Amino acid sequence: SFNSVCKPFNSCGTATFPGHSFYITPNNDAEANIILQRITVQDGECLYMFDPYDENIPQSDQSVKRYGGDSGLKRLNSDEREQYFLQKQNIDFARQYKAFTGADWLTVYTNRDRPSHKMWPADHFGQDNWVTSKETHFVKLPPKNLLEKVPDTASERRLGPNDPRPLADYRSSQKDLNMKLTALSIAPRAFEIKNFLSKVEVAHIIQ
Repeated sequence: SFNSVCKPFNSCGTATFPGHSFYITPNNDAEANIILQRITVQDGECLYMFDPYDENIPQSDQSVKRYGGDSGLKRLNSDEREQYFLQKQNIDFARQYKAFTGADWLTVYTNRDRPSHKMWPADHFGQDNWVTSKETHFVKLPPKNLLEKVPDTASERRLGPNDPRPLADYRSSQKDLNMKLTALSIAPRAFEIKNFLSKVEVAHIIQ
């Protein structure tokens, strides 16, 4: 049955299981019976590539006839070649990523957006990082009429050196809130932050 249309130099995803077999055909009804590559899902493998230009990958007769094998790479224009080699770089990175983490890389290397929030280092178990915030713990619950929508972006929420502390009358009077992030895991990164919330804040969340 039909799964999806995958554009050149792109990727597609599907729900599958070990032993599931599917095949790749050209994207038109007239050539729907032409099988370019057959793939059978193997246990522990999530990434499969159709690369008609790599001489190190066995090619079907139909694939060679249509794309010209490794010599067909010369037919690509400059933009297509750039996209092709970007995907080759992505595949190489995916192999290194899996060798290091044991997990498959399911995105595009170099095209992925940078993290929107700072990633604190976790080079070893028990590593400590200190974070300071002007927004100290709440010690009293503010009335609902004083509560406003939290800004969507971090840049809007960040307080400058001279900015007033929101709802200061209901917060701890200490100058800053100092938090220690202790690394519990390296990959993926996981941290423990003791005393992250006050008793008032915990009670509010539970309610």
